[in-house]
Amino acid sequence: MASDGTVYLSGTTTGTFAGAQRSVQNVNNAFAAAIGTNGAVKWTQQYGGADGVSTGKSVAIDTQGSSVLDALGLPRGAVSLTQSVDLTNQTTLRAGDSFQIQIQGTAARTATITVDPGETFDSLVTKINGQLGGAGKASVNYTGAGENLKIQVNAGKTINLVAGPGDFDALSRLGLSAGVLTAPASGSASTSSTSTQSGVTPTYGLGLTGGVTGPLDISTKMGADMARSTLLQVLSSIQSTYQTTNAPPPATPTPGNTSGTANAATTAQLANYNLALSLMNTDPSNAVANIQSIIASGGQSGDGGLSSLLGALGGLGG
Repeated sequence: MASDGTVYLSGTTTGTFAGAQRSVQNVNNAFAAAIGTNGAVKWTQQYGGADGVSTGKSVAIDTQGSSVLDALGLPRGAVSLTQSVDLTNQTTLRAGDSFQIQIQGTAARTATITVDPGETFDSLVTKINGQLGGAGKASVNYTGAGENLKIQVNAGKTINLVAGPGDFDALSRLGLSAGVLTAPASGSASTSSTSTQSGVTPTYGLGLTGGVTGPLDISTKMGADMARSTLLQVLSSIQSTYQTTNAPPPATPTPGNTSGTANAATTAQLANYNLALSLMNTDPSNAVANIQSIIASGGQSGDGGLSSLLGALGGLGG
């Protein structure tokens, strides 16, 4: 029973309620009905199904007025089968309005999105997603107030939304703002280091838009839990944005230590290397001749003699 005293019923019938029609006779149909405080039936709805069969088990109500339509993100109101879905009829958009998407990164490119005659939200989303590829995703967001366009970027990606020319800007008429959209890379607290367009102020979305039922509501435990989860995500986004916008410039690389004094053992070993090289000369053929000359002369060579050579070669090991 609702707060106003209305009683809602659900069940199954093989009959046909007044004003209802059925395509298959003598099979189960689900129904829902509302009975007022005076006992009068306010309304009755009868539902078919596959092969005309359906079963009503139970019905639930929300004291706050929310419905399954809100949970599914669908608008309320009567559905007109003749209602136009043309964006030029639903919004202030006109055929020929446009905007650009600059996709940044290693395969940077710029795509122009133009509104065509007869454009719908679905066709526009398909067109945008065809250009975004793996950089992001466009979708239609259904709220109680109607439909609107939503563009998200994938982790580690950066895109720049550029307004269309003059009076032919589609962004503003779609309710979107020009600017840079970026998302942190997976597992990292920093956003992509790709440079943005000069003169464009980066825009960082916090996602503080409430749930599918509208603004954040903390009057119920479920609403409070959802609000807490949303606020934690917002705090994470703020931290990531702060770290990105306040990151210190990278340190200038410097050469290693080029000064100081080597120890005695290292100095002696270097001296042995130098002596051995001077005895052998820099030309391999001269080095062999020089060594043979030293050995043949019995160590009396003017270049240091056999003893010097052997001492130098022995010193190379340590």
